Amino acid sequence: MKSININTFDQKARSGGVWALDDANEADRLVMQALDPGARVEQVLVPTKYIKDGEYLVIVQVTREKSVLIRRYHKRYVEVFTDRRTGQIKIHVEREKMEPIVEDYDFVDERYKTEEEIIEDMVATGYITREEWNRYINPENCKDLPLIKFDVLWEDNIPENIISISEVNQNFSKAAKLVDEEKEIVIMKHNKPRYVILEYDKYIEYMKQLTESRK
Repeated sequence: MKSININTFDQKARSGGVWALDDANEADRLVMQALDPGARVEQVLVPTKYIKDGEYLVIVQVTREKSVLIRRYHKRYVEVFTDRRTGQIKIHVEREKMEPIVEDYDFVDERYKTEEEIIEDMVATGYITREEWNRYINPENCKDLPLIKFDVLWEDNIPENIISISEVNQNFSKAAKLVDEEKEIVIMKHNKPRYVILEYDKYIEYMKQLTESRK
């Protein structure tokens, strides 16, 4: 998989947008490539468009496997740099400074909107065309896109045992490992705590405490 020069990224982002694959699952990609050098890793990565619109960086994601969304971040809360080890661009943004343009919609977990309705919502923003959606929703058309590592940074007071519902849907073994380490995890949905997964012994302990408190 290839990377993109940071100057080229900046130029394209300012002149309509640059498409890349979001390498958020770098570990999974590396394992997949090690086990099968011919693996279609573009299927586990998310086609993402980065647009510099005035003072903002706009993020557009196109996928049926995770949440589709359009967000923006003021440039004060965005860091774009090149990883010296890999030559890959990395983008860090502060989670609390996210401004939604199109709210998250998870095709895997939700059904209150059709695909056509969410496409219309996205196209109406002017940040993506229907042609772009049709092109990049197909993994075959994403093979030549560069990799960009996009990370959302949490505030220091956010617990380490939080995971998004999209991550759970995509890689439950990761969630289970986190439960083994932390005894319990909180699952976020639409940027809000929604579910909790407990280690079984911890669950029994909580239930005993709850029973005792009701006596």
